[in-house]
Amino acid sequence: MLPTLSIDHLVFRVRDIPASKTFYAALFGDPVFQNEDIFLYKIGTNTRLFFTKAAGTATPYDKEQPGLNHIALGVESLPHLEQILGHLKSAGIPNSGIGIDPHGKQNYIWLNDPNGFRIEFYCTPAAE
Repeated sequence: MLPTLSIDHLVFRVRDIPASKTFYAALFGDPVFQNEDIFLYKIGTNTRLFFTKAAGTATPYDKEQPGLNHIALGVESLPHLEQILGHLKSAGIPNSGIGIDPHGKQNYIWLNDPNGFRIEFYCTPAAE
């Protein structure tokens, strides 16, 4: 049996570092680290998101092909999700608006970054 695990980090290869930096700065604010080749965000307590330049000619990302379909970031309540929606609107980031996931029956918002990566903000209320 494995001990309890957590996600330490995810690495995303992007086509255009400046366009990705601009998008993620509007979404998350300033990265905790950046230089011309990489930028990094810390999400939650321990998870880091790294963004680095893709090597060679990058083909368009297709979330329906084998590989990562999307990343979902959890929020604790509908008011928090509404706060995120307000932020997305004020930052001019196109998104789905608040919907209900037909599978998990929870409120969520989805959007795509400049590389086509799908990002969700998913309402996961604390257990009572």
